[in-house]
Amino acid sequence: MGGPPTAASDGGLIAALRDSDAAESVSAVDIVDTASGQVVAILALQKELSGESGQYGTGAGVSGYLPSPAPTAGKSG
Repeated sequence: MGGPPTAASDGGLIAALRDSDAAESVSAVDIVDTASGQVVAILALQKELSGESGQYGTGAGVSGYLPSPAPTAGKSG
């Protein structure tokens, strides 16, 4: 899930996700309105493909600004 920082504020969709049980199985990026946030979203998707979810960005409840360690390219890209 992606959105701007306001989505991670009280009443926002990302804040609701992070406060729910679904946060363990759905990644969220609260900075996709920035160029670096769009890169973070792609890295989060790559982590999701490997079965790992996380909360990324700058809002409350994040596990980091970006996935750590950053994913490496595999055979398919």
